[in-house]
Amino acid sequence: MIEKAMILAAGKGKRMWPLTDNTPKPLLPLGGTTIIQRQIEELTKVGVKEIHVLIGYQMKEISNHLGNGEKLGVKIKYIVQEKQEGTGHAVLQANGKIKGEFYCLNGDMVIDGSNLDRMSNGKNEIVMMTTEVEDGSRFGVVQSKKGKLVSITEKGVSGKANINAGMYLFNEKIFEAIKRVEKSVRGEYELTDALQAISKDVNIMKYKGFWKDIGCPWDLITANENCIEDIEEKNHGIIEDNVNINGKIHVGKNSIIKSGTCIEGTVWIGENCVVGPNAYLRGGTVLCGNNKVGASSEIKNTILMQGAKAPH
Repeated sequence: MIEKAMILAAGKGKRMWPLTDNTPKPLLPLGGTTIIQRQIEELTKVGVKEIHVLIGYQMKEISNHLGNGEKLGVKIKYIVQEKQEGTGHAVLQANGKIKGEFYCLNGDMVIDGSNLDRMSNGKNEIVMMTTEVEDGSRFGVVQSKKGKLVSITEKGVSGKANINAGMYLFNEKIFEAIKRVEKSVRGEYELTDALQAISKDVNIMKYKGFWKDIGCPWDLITANENCIEDIEEKNHGIIEDNVNINGKIHVGKNSIIKSGTCIEGTVWIGENCVVGPNAYLRGGTVLCGNNKVGASSEIKNTILMQGAKAPH
């Protein structure tokens, strides 16, 4: 069993602007929690007991949110990346701090934890997950042969392709490989260059289940729509008479759904929200908290961030 993991959460998330102006990308909302907290939950399900979170941009927000991990049932340690010099440089910050095998995740993905179990075969090998997408032009496209890495082409292949899923099983050999890498044309130390340098030792495994790289604001909507499908129906607030509900909903504390409101599909309503009267909420809607959806307003497949309002 692999008991250690690393989450790369130091980047600025520039493509997520303006959402990341005041919130680091790993703390953006995902199915009633945050992206990074959901990752931690998946890691703990497979027996991980210690997680090293790499932080840089808005680091205090992340450390304040997660704390020492006690509330999440795991020990969390922080590694500060003072200057972002690429993914290879990011992983190298764990050199001397993590020994033995460890999972490594990009901090901006939705993952299915069952894949972590599949990576852990007890052979002390380096494993890289790949997933198939319809358009590989935004990603590192991976070529493999007989389960071993052959090459990685960064953001230059269009059409359907197997791409780097940003999910790895590493051991201390990865640090030595990164140390031998020179800066790329972008002026960064690339993790993919280190992996290609030891390609014969890198096992390729195909990801199973829902996977989403949250690189742009619209990706966050898609990810939330999928994640809330698994919610447990709960009502901690008030649902007035004459509210029509046709789907699964979660209602947070001190929230009220007023008379005449119609809810269809899966909807997450956080704490201290007011919906209606006569509002219409449709599937994929997430109210993060302290929201107001006014009379006769209709919302579908939308995220209202903390404090946002949709008046009539």
